[in-house]
Amino acid sequence: MATAKVSVTAVMPADVDTVWGLIGGFNDLPRWNPRVSESRMDGEGVGAIRVLTLANGGSISERLEAEDNAGRAYRYSIVEAPLPVQNYVGRLGAEPAGPNSTTVTWSAEFDPADGVPEEKAIEIIDSMFRGGLAVMEKAIRKDG
Repeated sequence: MATAKVSVTAVMPADVDTVWGLIGGFNDLPRWNPRVSESRMDGEGVGAIRVLTLANGGSISERLEAEDNAGRAYRYSIVEAPLPVQNYVGRLGAEPAGPNSTTVTWSAEFDPADGVPEEKAIEIIDSMFRGGLAVMEKAIRKDG
């Protein structure tokens, strides 16, 4: 069982269908996150692997663990990444916050990698999520 948890929430300035239409596909990160230059899928549906090529040249491989389009959420695990974590399972979800606003929550549970203090691992994942939600909001404002 993972020992560390991070959850970051932001309210987006668009209705939930618009927001989920932009962010809801497991292979959609390059559409809204400029830190991800490419996403390549291996397989379809639960169990599929996405390989993300980052703008800095790095890469991350993640597996789709659960997908709930009606509930506007998906869960994924990290297969391989240059992050100081292990046993990582993340969730991205959206829910209505009003007629033209949506609450997006990005959360994860994980263990710090061997030799990494838990506080440091939490700080890195929290920063990654906050940065991701900030660029998501910019993309939504641009598209809206």
